[in-house]
Amino acid sequence: MGKAKLRAATLGGSAQEIEQTFYDALQKADLERLMSCWADEDEIVCVHPGGMRLVGAQEIRESFESIFSGGSMQVNVLSVKKIESLTSVVHNVLEQIQITLGADSQEAYVIATNVYQQTPQGWRMVLHHASPGHPDALQSELEVPSVLHSKDTKSSASKRMDDLVKLALLKWPNVPHCFGWLGLDARGRWYMRDEEAQHAGPFSQSKGALLQHSKLIEFIGRNYQADACGQWYFQNGPQRVYVELELCPWVWRVDQEAGAFRLTSHTGQVAAYESSFQDETGRLYFNTALGLGVVHSMDMWPALQFLEQGDIHPQNVAQHALAKHFNFVRSPAKENDKA
Repeated sequence: MGKAKLRAATLGGSAQEIEQTFYDALQKADLERLMSCWADEDEIVCVHPGGMRLVGAQEIRESFESIFSGGSMQVNVLSVKKIESLTSVVHNVLEQIQITLGADSQEAYVIATNVYQQTPQGWRMVLHHASPGHPDALQSELEVPSVLHSKDTKSSASKRMDDLVKLALLKWPNVPHCFGWLGLDARGRWYMRDEEAQHAGPFSQSKGALLQHSKLIEFIGRNYQADACGQWYFQNGPQRVYVELELCPWVWRVDQEAGAFRLTSHTGQVAAYESSFQDETGRLYFNTALGLGVVHSMDMWPALQFLEQGDIHPQNVAQHALAKHFNFVRSPAKENDKA
């Protein structure tokens, strides 16, 4: 393949001005203007967060073309560290990217190294290397307080989503959703359901293979959330993997710390009690800002102690009515089959 030619550059000025043009082109999804910031050299390099090394104008162009297929990007440069010499400039940049996921808007942080060289056309970019950053590790840079728990009803779960996952959504915005392959039982355990398990019946009858890899379970938990229709899913990179629920979206563990009762979800999030319900089988449910969850069968005793201590009497509810009342979908796969 021949060398891809860049547009005849009309840009001038300093490395800083080239960088401003680069980020302005990102904001406007202007591929030609973005590519004009690069040096007309064979060995220019670009690495997107979690991506492979791209070498040469053709590979770099195709990658940004794919990113721009999802629309423009809202990118803010929060801080820049600089190393400058007569013929080269290195900028280490902290980027804040606004990502729209349906009705929800989230932030991702990227740490990028941009290298510029003096060329016959003026200052041009020769390297853009971006890696995901996490706000917990950037508090001094961001100058914002660390927030442990949000009072936003549904979005507090979604804001846990890994930055690398958010950025994958930007790079591959149109990956089809996956249905039927993942399930959550009433004790907070995840199951992988292959085609054989799915063909054997619904999740309540055919669970599949129990997931036991701790890092995978943590990854699923950090990227577990619901869409606008109340269908819960695990955001696996750019793909939504919808979850079949045995009972409801959350499973609560109940314990005491310093004399106070504490609710912790199957994903490790602490939640505040709002109300309680009991179905015809005797199962106990607590509603919280995160949503409705069933109390783990091993924690019924501390849960009952909590209710007795507060003189709380759970409301009776039919198990089949929970999904409609609390706006969640037990089987997204079934709903998808109807569509």
